[in-house]
Amino acid sequence: MTARPAAADPRLVQLSNALLVEQEVREKRRLPDLAACLVNETARAHGQDMAILLAGDGAKFRFTAASGVSRVERNGPFARWIEDMAERRHAAGAEAAVAVLERGALAIPEADWAAWVADHWLWLPLPHPGGGLAGVLILLRRTPWREGDRLLAEPLAGCYGHALASLPRGLAPHLRRLPRRAWVGGALGLALLGFVPVPLTTLAPAEVVATDPVPVTAPFNGVVAQLAVRSYAEVKAGDLLLRFDADELTMRRDVAARALDEAEAEMATLRNQAYLDPSSKAKLSIQEKRVDLARDTLAHAETKLARHRVMAPRDGVVLFDDRFSWKGRPVATGQRLMTLAAPESKELRIDLAPAAMVPLAEGARVKLFLDMDPSNPHEARLTRLGHEALPMPGGGLAYRFVGAFADPAGSLPLGARGTARLHGETVSLGYYLFRRPFAALRQTLGL
Repeated sequence: MTARPAAADPRLVQLSNALLVEQEVREKRRLPDLAACLVNETARAHGQDMAILLAGDGAKFRFTAASGVSRVERNGPFARWIEDMAERRHAAGAEAAVAVLERGALAIPEADWAAWVADHWLWLPLPHPGGGLAGVLILLRRTPWREGDRLLAEPLAGCYGHALASLPRGLAPHLRRLPRRAWVGGALGLALLGFVPVPLTTLAPAEVVATDPVPVTAPFNGVVAQLAVRSYAEVKAGDLLLRFDADELTMRRDVAARALDEAEAEMATLRNQAYLDPSSKAKLSIQEKRVDLARDTLAHAETKLARHRVMAPRDGVVLFDDRFSWKGRPVATGQRLMTLAAPESKELRIDLAPAAMVPLAEGARVKLFLDMDPSNPHEARLTRLGHEALPMPGGGLAYRFVGAFADPAGSLPLGARGTARLHGETVSLGYYLFRRPFAALRQTLGL
């Protein structure tokens, strides 16, 4: 028969787990990681149901972490009661050693959390190597604590306190060791840095547009039958741009022609009758007016029919929306159909929101960062300033500014969008940094 292996001593298992926890604690390099390790991994050595970490400086304690939760709520009643209890024990001098606390002696208030707070508490002060306490770790469980648990907790508390004190909180250690003169010198340097002159700048959306584009509008009410060009196509003066549906126009021309023929035939009959019937001469004068009206109607119909083919008024690049959305669409007289722009003549259009407004003058420097190529900025100068906020298509108001490019803008495509940085007057760095917070404060408080 093979001998059954002897059962491991529970005390040795507990001790080995405590050593593993201590090794893991010493490997932590960040305070959040250390806090999570203390409240969660200590259960391997003590088997508590809940752990609470209070980090402090010896007099004030802060609810830092709790087992099983990723974020604690310091403003809750339980957190405030725990912090007050730790400060009371510190003031009474009862926090220096590991102690077992029972629920009955804790005076837990009747609150929503009182039902699930465990009955047996183990109070672990975490000593600071320089004296005092680096924090307190509280272990809670349903079963009573034994003397062996308290003895094992004492060396762990020393390890925990040393680890908690060694990690930086707030300012880095080398900054905390700086002498007072260094702090005064740094503050004076920052104050002097606030007087460094810098240009007052602001950002606004911008678009590359054509200079003095020629709009192509509908000559009459009708339906678009054909678009003969594509957007961004180069055309010459006289090239066909689009064609309207001519069926109704042709019918009106034919009706006007027949009306003219009938009017001229009737006028010829009246002329023949005028030789025999003098009363027909009065009717002849009226019929001549009708013939003139019929001729004008026919001429208008023929002119309108001739204008159903829209030609380019000049050389340039055609700009419009999707060509398929125009086909078959009814349009009104004067409605813009497309724009004809000179490809070599471009300018920058800037829409500056009122909240981002800064003092600007004609000739102010502008730097354009295109969305499609932000690594290559383009220089421009303001040529026209907006003095009235206009409604924008997307909603809201904006001041319209126009800039001329300093370098040839032939490589910039029309319609390219980006962000423009406008340079205003020179101000101090302190004013530049605190201008908006100060304006918001004045608007809120009315100072």
